[in-house]
Order: sequence, then structure tokens, then C-alpha cells
Amino acid sequence: LLILPNLTYPYHAADKTPCNSGAGVCTYLGCTESICSIYNSTNYANGSLPDSSYNQSSWAVSECSSTARACEVSCYFSQGVCTSTFAYESTPHGQAMGVNGVYRPLGRLCNGDLGYCDGSGSCVEQSLDTPLEALFANASWLVEYWYATVCIAVLFSLLPFLLRWSSGARDTKIRVRRHLATMRRSVYMTLRKNEQAD
Repeated sequence: LLILPNLTYPYHAADKTPCNSGAGVCTYLGCTESICSIYNSTNYANGSLPDSSYNQSSWAVSECSSTARACEVSCYFSQGVCTSTFAYESTPHGQAMGVNGVYRPLGRLCNGDLGYCDGSGSCVEQSLDTPLEALFANASWLVEYWYATVCIAVLFSLLPFLLRWSSGARDTKIRVRRHLATMRRSVYMTLRKNEQAD
């Protein structure tokens, strides 16, 4: 299937339609561009309106990563200055373009790939704790409910013996049944021999 950028396709959203929770825009290839690509640049880093002599096509607005606001979509509205869409929406240039603050989508990596965005602007840190560290982090519970801890430890200690005993008892029952069946057969055979001898 050949897809050409100049044609319209009925199964695609229109070009530059917001997608991916508002963090991206549609192209003829799908939701592949950042929302930043629909905005114009300015020659002022503070978000002022550009001079009339400024050529807005000289600098294409692109997405960037802000360390302070890791889960907010940030753009280079002016060359070399990364600004969050939430901070830029209140500037004169942002208001003139209709910039709205947008959060990065749920699951996007943040904080140097040590966390992920929760979809509402927060970077959730991934736990690097081992299970043992997590257990000792709740040491106060272990001390407060010491009797439950001791009972659980004793149960786990006795569990192998209980399992062996239950399987041994089952084996003994099977052996007793076989022995009783053998004794019945031998009694039956003895009585039968006595009848035949008479």
C-alpha cells in the first residue's frame, strides 16, 4: 500500500489533528509528530510576540525534554530555550497561538528513564528495592505483630514434615488395604481347600 502525503484518506484523521492525549498530531503516517510542530517560533526567549521582521519559518518548533517538568510536553519555541507548554500558554506569544498545556502520555519514560509518567503530570519513580529490602522496610509491622511473624515462621518450618507425614499416612493406608485383601484371599482359599477335601 502506497501512502502519499498529498492525498486524503477516509480512514485517517485530518492532517495536524491532535492525538495521543493531545501530545501529538496526526500525519499521513499516523500519530507521528509532536504537538509542538503546529506552533510558530519567536525570536524572544521570554515568550513575547516576534518582531514583524522575524522569519518564523527560520526556526521550526520541536519537542524537548525539560528536567524540571519531565511529564509535561515541552517545546523549543525560541532557539535553544526549552519551555513547558503549561508555562508558555500564559505568554503573549503562547496566547496568540492558542497554546494549551499538555501532559506527556501515560507510560512515557522520565527522570533519566528511572520513572514513568502517570498521565497527570507526575513522574512515578520505579522501585529498585529487592523483596528483602521491601520486607525490612515494614519492620515495624513485624515487631508490632511479632506473634503472627513467629506463627508464620513455625508453619513454614513444619510444612515439609506435615507434607511428608500426610503422604506417609496415605502410603500406610494403601499397604494395610493390600494386606487385608491378601489375608481375605488366603482365608477364602483355605476354606475352599477344606471344603474340597471334605
